Amino acid sequence: MDAAAPSETRESPEGAPATGSGTEQSPPSATDPADTSSTAAERPVSTADGGWQWEGLRLTPEDNLIADQALDARRLAEGRDTDGEYGDRGLTPDMRRVEQESPYGELVPGTEKHALEGSDRFKEKLAKRITLEPDKSTAELAADIHDNIRHTFPFPMGGRKALMLSSETKYFAVIGRGRTIDDPSGLVRQRPTAEGVADESIRRDLTWGPTDVFQQAERGEEPGLPELAEISEPEADGLIERFRRKWSGDEASPAVG
Repeated sequence: MDAAAPSETRESPEGAPATGSGTEQSPPSATDPADTSSTAAERPVSTADGGWQWEGLRLTPEDNLIADQALDARRLAEGRDTDGEYGDRGLTPDMRRVEQESPYGELVPGTEKHALEGSDRFKEKLAKRITLEPDKSTAELAADIHDNIRHTFPFPMGGRKALMLSSETKYFAVIGRGRTIDDPSGLVRQRPTAEGVADESIRRDLTWGPTDVFQQAERGEEPGLPELAEISEPEADGLIERFRRKWSGDEASPAVG
């Protein structure tokens, strides 16, 4: 006895009647899997029974219903109503507010057009997952597809990326609480290397060691971080000499991390 096709043995969504016994044959149509016309090959089609197919991939009517329900949920999360219009809630309106408040960068043109991935692309991914993970329900597999809503937010080249393309080392005076630019409490630098940018701070033995102060400042995770003020290389050399004179009689003291 021939095994039933996998698409006819999958579970129906809760509350939906199962269709197809494995012995019924649907009448030939332009959407039949055997159809080799250019239309069937070039674009996805909806089958007469409510399913979906394209290039050997197929969703049963039940699978296709679950896909449509998942797409509706993602459309709502992205911010569109049933008519495709935007309101105040949703990821895309939220990203527009971030764009307005940020002094750097902007969303790419046509964001609203491309933020939500097309339904056929989603169904293609779902059909592939069904063949890859047959022991999972269609609803579980649909929930596992997370990249349907995308926003591209390019920023002007600057900071670390620009530094990686430069051969110049940048120096920053560390201005702690109670200090000024004329009396800094430390010195850090960003030095381009073959592997990327090396962030380093001067130690009490006048050697350079790694520091994560730049990453902490970028993430804003340490509100009490000292201020970093960029200075020139000659100014950095003068500051190192000042530290050398100040620390020369205190070489045994532990380094400040």
